[in-house]
Amino acid sequence: MARTHRLCAVSVLLCASARDTRELSRVTRITVADQVMRSPTRRMARLAQGASDGGGGVAETRERRCPFCLSDAVRQRGKVSAAEGLIKVLYGCERCERLFHFVRRAIEFGRETPPVA
Repeated sequence: MARTHRLCAVSVLLCASARDTRELSRVTRITVADQVMRSPTRRMARLAQGASDGGGGVAETRERRCPFCLSDAVRQRGKVSAAEGLIKVLYGCERCERLFHFVRRAIEFGRETPPVA
């Protein structure tokens, strides 16, 4: 009986570890893809090898909810980046387990930033 409980506890830990590893690999793939798209040299090297610019990106939304299932059960999953007056934060949905960028305009204190189209 004790052996069964011990094996069940170990299997629960292994499942949690596998889930965490899967999520980390997903975030790493998204980060690398973002870096490739931002770096002209890396982008051109990938395009020369037959890669494509289209698809594979992460959905973006201006609402702090999942754009796929519209759930409010989301949490930050990755780094924050800023470019062209926008701040992008990688979020993940707790319900459908998909990743997306929450995008908002950067706030500059002391002066008004122009609206982003």
